[in-house]
Amino acid sequence: MGPKRAGTPQRAPGARPARAAEPGRTAGQRLSASETAALAKRRREAKRARRRGTPPTGVTAGRPRPASAAGSATKPGSQLAAPGGKAATAPGRPTSATLTRPERKARKKAEKRQAKALAARRRAQALASGGPAATAARFEAKAKADRRARRWRVARHGLYVLVPVALAAVVWFTPVCAVRQGEIEVRGIGGVVSQATIDQRLRTAVGTPLAQLNTGALAKRLDSVAGVKSATVRRVWPTGLRVTIDPRIPAACVQSGGAWVLLDGDAVELGTVATPPAGLPQVDVPLRAGNARTLRSVLDALAGMPAWLTGEIAHIGATTQDTVHFTLTSGAQVAWGDGSAPALKAAALKVLLGQAGKSAAASAFDVSAPTLPYIRPPSQSPSASGTASGTASPRPSATD
Repeated sequence: MGPKRAGTPQRAPGARPARAAEPGRTAGQRLSASETAALAKRRREAKRARRRGTPPTGVTAGRPRPASAAGSATKPGSQLAAPGGKAATAPGRPTSATLTRPERKARKKAEKRQAKALAARRRAQALASGGPAATAARFEAKAKADRRARRWRVARHGLYVLVPVALAAVVWFTPVCAVRQGEIEVRGIGGVVSQATIDQRLRTAVGTPLAQLNTGALAKRLDSVAGVKSATVRRVWPTGLRVTIDPRIPAACVQSGGAWVLLDGDAVELGTVATPPAGLPQVDVPLRAGNARTLRSVLDALAGMPAWLTGEIAHIGATTQDTVHFTLTSGAQVAWGDGSAPALKAAALKVLLGQAGKSAAASAFDVSAPTLPYIRPPSQSPSASGTASGTASPRPSATD
């Protein structure tokens, strides 16, 4: 080593050399807070510019040069420190303040695309170079793919849960799937049941979400209507109902207290009318508690008769369960007996009516024993003959 010069400041081994003083600033003078912030901002901008692959604008390697420094030249596209610590941009590059909102969004998207392209280029270079850098790049790519797959898996599982819950909430709580008046279908209206009565009972269901509707309670409400034997209610998604009515059909009528009570085949009262309906048999058994079995036997006999015969019956009655008798609209009287073998009795009666011909209106027919039917004289009442009276009536032999 040569001799040390006189007057040269000495420094310890390993110590950093002192920086030269900035123009207009003495050695050892510290930066102000605003200058420190401006310097940090410029360094960040320079770092971002290097990542984008564009040259930094107005960034120096050292401390910011004061604006009052003599001999400072302004180059095209360079930034200088402005009063207040803000950077002044040359007219060549627009700032964020001069750009519109769509332009700022487009600029950010372009910067992101550039950053992704630069990262992809660096990864490709690392993979092409081989060695530890290529291994690290492969591990990084695999980790990134795993993270992406994990995010998609979590999102997919979330959709599996959220979508059914959202649909259930829409169906249960909103009127989207509520019952609408025009989409209620009613089937089976008949007998004494009217459409207006059913619509009135179904009015409470209109506007109710279909998922909340209690179809069982609604069916019971319809069962309480006079003339309804049973009712079923089914949902028709998304906003409809299908109602099926099994009506009770009047089978006969009984006079009671100046009015006529309509009865079905089960002896259920369906209502009252002022005059007996045409074509409906009139039962001559009073509505009393002691006549329940007799009345039921008459209705069972009517239920077993063919349609051509029930339409011809004007009055029907019985003194006991086994002595059913009726009068036809032509005036002929028929002893029917009990409710057994109705098809055979009806066939025998049809043959007897054909044999009587024009005198059938003044005749009395006994088919209580269908294998041996006969025609009785008109003077004998069917209700007082045979088993009803307990005496044996003259019955022709099989050869007569």
